[in-house]
Amino acid sequence: MVPDHDEDRTRSDRTRASRLRRWRAVSAAIAGAVAVTCLAAALFIVLGPGLVGGPVPKPSELDVSAVVLDRDGQLLRAYTATDGRWRLPVARDEVDPLFLDMLMAYEDKRFTRHPGVDAQALLRAAWQAVTSGESSPAAPR
Repeated sequence: MVPDHDEDRTRSDRTRASRLRRWRAVSAAIAGAVAVTCLAAALFIVLGPGLVGGPVPKPSELDVSAVVLDRDGQLLRAYTATDGRWRLPVARDEVDPLFLDMLMAYEDKRFTRHPGVDAQALLRAAWQAVTSGESSPAAPR
């Protein structure tokens, strides 16, 4: 039996066309993710942090819980702040460094290196959504 070269060429053309469509979809998704990230960054720069619930208060501006201390400075009693939350005054050097390390590892490993929106995580999530059909959280791993 003689092989049908036209059939092989047609199959090859379909495979090539399928790859081209997938490449165009991936390229469009990446370009869209970059555009959205740039637009979000530009809006944040122009309009400031007031976009998301107002500016973040400085620690010195927060209403803290009232505390009663003994003559040696030991805590005897604490009261909630006016908003009903417990907000005891503490300096960073008074917090266990292991707790801070665990908090950063759980929340966002690159927290100190981005302005609040992690573009790398957004791009990773967009790439995963395009290539696998599923999405992942935009928090860094």
